[in-house]
Amino acid sequence: MKWVVFRSFVVVSAVTIALYSLLDGVVAIDRQTRPELALGIIGYDAPAQAQLASRMQLKPDTATDGATAMSLAKMALRREPGSATAARVIGFVKLADGDVRGALQALNYAHELTRRDLAAELWLVEYAVQRGDARKALNHMDAAASTNVEIRPTLFPIMASAIADPRLAPPMTDMLARKPQWLYEFLLRAAQGNLTPEGGFERSPSSTAQAKGALLLFEMLGKRGVPLQQQLIDALNIRFADQDPDLKRRTAALAPFVAPSVES
Repeated sequence: MKWVVFRSFVVVSAVTIALYSLLDGVVAIDRQTRPELALGIIGYDAPAQAQLASRMQLKPDTATDGATAMSLAKMALRREPGSATAARVIGFVKLADGDVRGALQALNYAHELTRRDLAAELWLVEYAVQRGDARKALNHMDAAASTNVEIRPTLFPIMASAIADPRLAPPMTDMLARKPQWLYEFLLRAAQGNLTPEGGFERSPSSTAQAKGALLLFEMLGKRGVPLQQQLIDALNIRFADQDPDLKRRTAALAPFVAPSVES
């Protein structure tokens, strides 16, 4: 009799485990695209709660969606403290409520959990810029560019324009000397500046200031042992064709830093 009971217990346990495994598999499939369905299956699923909260926060349909999103995000974060999505939702709901300090705390926590949350990183870039903290802004730009390839065409022109301010050269050199994976893609954009619709180099005082900033940046990177590409120097030579001869001399002096094998 005891053996029969034991076997029955084992069978029931196995069926229960299999059922939960099946449900968990279904939830894993649906939590990203249909989080409300996933929560209908397992109401306490933290990733689904965070995903639904994110959807409500990004595209609120009613005035109460912000409060509901906050509630879902808090529940998700209690169950899964490593949910960067939930932390980001809490941050942006707090920001909408005017609580900048609380938003900063939550979004910094999202950054600590992962550098892949683009919305969090871009807000942290903007916040650091507003406070004049170039190093923090560049740190979050690095996070955004390293984990989100699609943001680079938007982010790099902003960064390339910013180097017109020579005060940014030291912190940008420090960041680029670490050789992020997008290094040469950005350096080419910095060397070329803003292109005209025909694909030529723009000619304007602001463009010249940006080119001078790129030259200073390349000089500092070369001295830090970062190999440069010949096409970077070629681009600057064209842009400085009718400029001060000293700029041409400085550009020519970059030649020892060129490594022909460096590829973008």
